[in-house]
Amino acid sequence: MAQLDATMISEAEKAMAVRVAGLAGAKSHVRLGQPADVVCDIAKEIGADMVVIGAHGYGLVERLLGTTASKIVHRAPCSVLVVRSKS
Repeated sequence: MAQLDATMISEAEKAMAVRVAGLAGAKSHVRLGQPADVVCDIAKEIGADMVVIGAHGYGLVERLLGTTASKIVHRAPCSVLVVRSKS
């Protein structure tokens, strides 16, 4: 299992490096865990000024349980910009 995790992290790091290559000052971080917890932990560790996240529409289940974006907005140690799709 540890080898699988290491492989997944390595592949994700390669993919993220390509995505942020043209963004001045952008950094990517890859970790395993619950998304909202990991994002908030990293934001705190690096002293982030802002977290930018994407969100999609809310369904009944998401409204009852809470979305990842909502959890990050409420728990992050910094400002959070939520970008919604046009659809």
